[in-house]
Amino acid sequence: MRARLLIFMVILAGILLTGCKKNEFRIEMTLPADVGATYTVVYYCSGVEGGFITESAVAVHEGKGKFMGITRQPTLVYIIGGGGRLPGAVIYAERGDKIEIRGENSKPLYWEIRGNKLTEQLSEWRNAHIDAIESASAEYHGSSKSLNAAIAESVKKAPGEPLSALLLYIYYDRREDSKGFTALKKLLKDKAAKGDLAELVSRSDMINDPEGELKIPEKLVFRTVFTGCDTLSLRKVPMLIYFSERQRDGYEESIKILRQLSREYGDSGKRAIVNVSIEPDSLNYINSWHRDSLQGAIQAWTPLGLADEEVIKVGVRRIPWVLVVDAKGKALYTGQDMEKGAETFRGLMKK
Repeated sequence: MRARLLIFMVILAGILLTGCKKNEFRIEMTLPADVGATYTVVYYCSGVEGGFITESAVAVHEGKGKFMGITRQPTLVYIIGGGGRLPGAVIYAERGDKIEIRGENSKPLYWEIRGNKLTEQLSEWRNAHIDAIESASAEYHGSSKSLNAAIAESVKKAPGEPLSALLLYIYYDRREDSKGFTALKKLLKDKAAKGDLAELVSRSDMINDPEGELKIPEKLVFRTVFTGCDTLSLRKVPMLIYFSERQRDGYEESIKILRQLSREYGDSGKRAIVNVSIEPDSLNYINSWHRDSLQGAIQAWTPLGLADEEVIKVGVRRIPWVLVVDAKGKALYTGQDMEKGAETFRGLMKK
């Protein structure tokens, strides 16, 4: 009888302890004493009847900072600071977790974060690939090529690990290589293939765009040299569009490739080659046009840069950027590699 009572009491204690587990997680930060800053914290706050994305802040004074988040289900916490297109750090948190952050400077990208297995794996991977993340995070001229390659290597090496799925969903630049993303997603298996991980990222999707191919509009309207305004039909002939500005690295080499393409395919009625400058100054744009001396190509200009609605329509997030579209309006290449874009365009013209 006493043995049964003891077992019952143990079970009851376990139930009570589980029930007392609060729907919260804590973050404690320990940085150098001279660090005083405020960091943005974004995460999905979930409850019994759903949830919402919440944005808050954590203030660090003399290197110390504390934050308490509320969630019922596992969530991803993005800590933003230091500029750039990607968050400084990403944390996987469950209710009851105590997350510890330590760093030698004020930049989240360099911090070491502990508290659970997935968070520690994310932290270790991030610190091992800082250069690639910084390159991809650059606002205008960054490249995701090396970061995508590093993620691909990790996924292929451990396709069943949840870490592989999170890296793919969080960091992989689908605009740079949508086919590569799809191929890697198909490799995921076991725990990594479970839908809860994809859902976890999508409901806190601060980084990537919704999955799927880029939908190309039927037309784009840009300012041009000769007409003042020109409408580009993206359902008529094969088209290569190059977005950049003269001072960017690699501009001269890209213009040489465009000149070569214009000579190879001289009939402008059967193809369209477009050089779109995002120069805010019209004088700089005109001077660039004279120096480029592109024959048989459309010289366009958008003073609003990446904020221009026409630019946004075709998914340009940074420069340089190359877009190759076939006569049916399907994007065959989007990315920063002019040589790859030119190769795609040549293959299209041979069909």
